[in-house]
Amino acid sequence: MHSSSVLMSTKPLVDSHVRKLAARTKEFLVTDSIKHHTPHGRLSLCLRVFPTGSKTWVLRMRKSKRQSLTLGTFQPGSDRHMSVEEARNRAAQLALAIREESVEEADLDVWLLTKLSGMAEEGGAQSSPANAPLTDSTVPLAAGSFNTVNGSWLASAAPWATPVVQFAPTVLWRISVPTVVSSPLTAQAVLPAGPSAAEPGSSPASGSAKPAEPKPHTLKDVVDLYISRLKDSGKLDTAQDYQSLFTRRVLVPFPALAHQPAELIQPSDIARLVRATLSAPRARRNRSANATNLDAHKAQAQPLRREADKLRVMLKGAFNAVVRLPLDPNMASVESDAPLIKSNPADGVVPVKGAICSRNRVLSADEMAALVMRLGSIPTVAARALECCIWLGGQRVAQMLRAQTIDFDPDGQTLLIFDGKGRRAQPREHLLPVRGRAAELLRVGAKAATQFRPHPSPYLFTSHGKVPLDVQTVSDLLSAVKSELLGLGLLKGDFDSRDLRRTVETLLSSRGIDKEKRAHLLSHGLGGVQNTHYDRYNHFEDKKQGIEVLHAWLEDSVRKFVERHGDCVPTGLPEGSSRKKAQGAYLLD
Repeated sequence: MHSSSVLMSTKPLVDSHVRKLAARTKEFLVTDSIKHHTPHGRLSLCLRVFPTGSKTWVLRMRKSKRQSLTLGTFQPGSDRHMSVEEARNRAAQLALAIREESVEEADLDVWLLTKLSGMAEEGGAQSSPANAPLTDSTVPLAAGSFNTVNGSWLASAAPWATPVVQFAPTVLWRISVPTVVSSPLTAQAVLPAGPSAAEPGSSPASGSAKPAEPKPHTLKDVVDLYISRLKDSGKLDTAQDYQSLFTRRVLVPFPALAHQPAELIQPSDIARLVRATLSAPRARRNRSANATNLDAHKAQAQPLRREADKLRVMLKGAFNAVVRLPLDPNMASVESDAPLIKSNPADGVVPVKGAICSRNRVLSADEMAALVMRLGSIPTVAARALECCIWLGGQRVAQMLRAQTIDFDPDGQTLLIFDGKGRRAQPREHLLPVRGRAAELLRVGAKAATQFRPHPSPYLFTSHGKVPLDVQTVSDLLSAVKSELLGLGLLKGDFDSRDLRRTVETLLSSRGIDKEKRAHLLSHGLGGVQNTHYDRYNHFEDKKQGIEVLHAWLEDSVRKFVERHGDCVPTGLPEGSSRKKAQGAYLLD
C-alpha cells in the first residue's frame, strides 16, 4: 500500500494532460473521472506519478478495504507504453468481466492478479481484436458505470442499455478478454466458445478439443520459484527480503518487464533494473526531533548501492536456480510447466561499486557502558533482545530473536541458537554459555512466555506470543536510543549491530583470545572441510572464556562510567517512541 496524495480529476484524463504532469517530492495519484461500479465496490483508474518522474497506471477498488493493482506504465516512445485510452479500455474490460463472471469477494484478490498478469503488455498484444479501442458507438462505459463528467448513469435495467459481450480468445494474454460491440436492442451475451459453452472437449470451429496453451513463464515466475526454494531450505528471512525487494524495485515500477517471458530477458534489462535502483530516491525513516546523527543524514543522499547490488545478486541467483533445474539429479522430475532457460542474463552484469564497504567503527568503553545502561532501563522485549545479543558475545539479532523457550536451559546455564547464514543446507547449532545479566534477561523471557493465553508462547522474544519479534522492531528501538544518546553527547558517532559484533571481537583480540576461539563465539569464519566435516567439538569452554572476559570488561566499563559521569543516562522509553512502536511493555519483573 502506497501512502500517496490523491488528486480527483473532474474531467476524463487525456494523453496531453498526463504528459504535462510533473514529478513532486512525494509520489501522488491522479484519478480518472470515469468510474466503474462492480458488486465488490467502485473501480477507478489512477495514474501514480513517482518522484523519479516515472508514471504507472493502477486500478483501485474501494469497498470495505482499499486495493491497488498495477496495470501498466505511461512511457511515450517506449514499446511498453500504455496510453490513456488503452488503460481506460482495459479498466472497462476488467470491470465488465467482474460483473459477468460473478467473482466471489473471497477470490477477488487472486482473480484480479490473474487477470492483470494475463493482460501484461507482451509483443503483439496491441494488434489483438480484444485490445481495440472502445469508441462512443461501442459503449465505452459498461452497464452500471457512472460518468462523473455529466453525472449520468448507464442504466442496466433496460435491455437496450446492455451491450453484447463477445469474448475473443487472445493467446498472449492467456485469458479471454471481453470486447464490447454495438447491439442496442439485444440483451443477451455471447458466452466464450469452448468446452464451457458447449459439450466437454468440443469446439464450434473444429469440433475437437483445443490443446491448452503452455503457460508463458515470466521474470516474476522465475523469482517466485527461487523464493519458494529458499523457503523450502529454511531461509525464510532471505526469502521475505527478496520478495519485498522484487516487489519494490521491479514489480511496481516495471510491471511490463516483470511479466515479460523470462527467455526474452536480456542482460541490458537486468542492468536497467539495477541502474534504476541505484538512482532511486532513498526512503527517509522517521527520526526523533532531537536526532543529531549527521552520518545517517549524509548517507540519506547517497545512492542505494547495497540494495542495487542485492537486486543483481537476487536475479542472478534466481536465473541460476532455473537454468540448473533440469540438471539437478536430486529432483525426482522437473515439472512440465517449469521454465526452461538455457542462459543467465544476469551473469554479465557488473557488480555495483561500493556496495560492500568494510566498516571500522568500534565503540569505546564509555559508549558501550552508556548503551547497556540505557537498554537495561527500557522495559520492552526489543531492549531485552538487544541486550542479550551484547552480553552473550555479540550474537546476530535475527538469530537471537528466533530462540525458543526449549532452547534455554536455566539449570545448565546454556542457550542453543541456530546459525543458518551462508550456503549451509542445515542451520549450524551454536551452544552458548549463559552467565550473569544474560541469565537474568532469559529467565524474564521464559517467564513471560508462560503468561500468554490460551497457550504459552514457544518464543523467548515475542510481543504477542504467536511469532518471534521482528528484526525491524529491534532496529527501530536501536535508532531511537542512538538518537537520544547522540543528543546527550554520549556517543561519538553512528553505529549498527554489525559494529557491536566488531567491538566485541576487537575487545577479545586485545585480551589475548585467539582468532579460532573468537570465531566460535561469534559464529563466523567457520567454513572449510575441517570445521564442516571433522571438528564436532562444540568449543563450549572457549566460548565460556570469551564471555567471561566480555562480562568483566562491560561491568568495569559501567562502574567507571558512573564514577566519571554520574547518573546521566536517561531511563524509560526513548523520547518520541510509543509503547506500540517500541514493542513490548510485556516484561514481567
